[in-house]
Amino acid sequence: MQLEQIHTTPDPYAPYLLSQAFRNLERVLVAGGSSLRRVIEVTIYLTSMRHFGKIVALRRQWLAPPYPADTIVEVAALYAPEAMIEIEAIAAAG
Repeated sequence: MQLEQIHTTPDPYAPYLLSQAFRNLERVLVAGGSSLRRVIEVTIYLTSMRHFGKIVALRRQWLAPPYPADTIVEVAALYAPEAMIEIEAIAAAG
């Protein structure tokens, strides 16, 4: 499955890229026989906490109550030097 890569760009593009991370997560979950509604734990890695508020809002938009356990962590770097977000999720399947 080809997913859109998330890279660091000027801040006006950050909301789109952060949303794209959730769209990518949704595609992976559906392909694996699950969905965003079945997520039980999520860890979000950000290269800058300046996006914290937007991530919290997106989490409410994309994930359903009761919300999964979650952790948001600022990291120095991710899988690629230009990456700004990575989402790791555990979801029920079947």
